[in-house]
Amino acid sequence: MGNENCDEDTKTWDCKGQGLYKHTPSGKLYWRTEVNGKRTFHVLEANNIKLAREEIEALKKARKKPPKAAQATIMGQVYY
Repeated sequence: MGNENCDEDTKTWDCKGQGLYKHTPSGKLYWRTEVNGKRTFHVLEANNIKLAREEIEALKKARKKPPKAAQATIMGQVYY
């Protein structure tokens, strides 16, 4: 796997690839993502790499869901 798609190289953060980082002092896993145009870290609940990648995919899918369409309210009868 290695450090593909990693943009930071410090002793504090260990890049696990594809935006997945491990905070070396705490051992917690983070997803490097963008929110409102700004790069940020999102703490993951998973404690191993495989589950972290699954969690990231679920978060990505949740963000891509289209907003629910508003229900139309009919005020009266339409004549053609």
